[in-house]
Amino acid sequence: MQRINLFCFPYAGASSMIYAKWKNNILKYIDILPVELAGRGRRFNDPFYNSIDEAVDDIYNSIKKVIDESPYALFGHSMGAVIVYELYYKLREHGHNIPEHIFLSGRGPSFKPSEENIHNLKDEEFLKKVMEYGGTPDEVANNKELLDFFLPILRADFKMINLYSSIKRDEKIISNTTVLTGKSDATIKEDIGKWSEYISGEFELVTFDGGHFFIHNNEEKILSIIKRKLS
Repeated sequence: MQRINLFCFPYAGASSMIYAKWKNNILKYIDILPVELAGRGRRFNDPFYNSIDEAVDDIYNSIKKVIDESPYALFGHSMGAVIVYELYYKLREHGHNIPEHIFLSGRGPSFKPSEENIHNLKDEEFLKKVMEYGGTPDEVANNKELLDFFLPILRADFKMINLYSSIKRDEKIISNTTVLTGKSDATIKEDIGKWSEYISGEFELVTFDGGHFFIHNNEEKILSIIKRKLS
């Protein structure tokens, strides 16, 4: 079986560590490659991105040398799904091989600027809005030292998300694509199914129990789908 690289992109406020456990529970021929974004993890000292385009340019420059050396796939959750979507077209624009498979998780395709730019709110109001997504543990929210560490990352990421918009391309995604969603994710509602209009390759929508951060409680099931799709 030929080896395949799976580049994984985190949601807002997260580092590459959210995919660390996947490396121990995946097939040997699938190489999990969590992508570290600027301003967190081992890239803590790098300045935050000002836009999704800036993030995609940075990621493209970091992976372009290896992207054509072996088959690869892309996985992104929430903000990570936005990055995967834009990165796909960046790779196509520069003539690279297309991904063997794309996994778009926790985000629908209706990318429009947010009417409520929550990244501009004061800390208390901003944190309250972020907590509504369900992805910030209480031990972080109630710990000033941890909050002082994570709030700048969250604020920078939500700025990118709030200001991002995209026009639907005439050229559809030709890679086979799996879309993953939480059954009770109120952040995307009916929008998630509209991905089928953006895909010309094989398309599957898979629903899991849980809300926006269902990936943390369905790891085994998600990895099973990844293994099946990349076999």
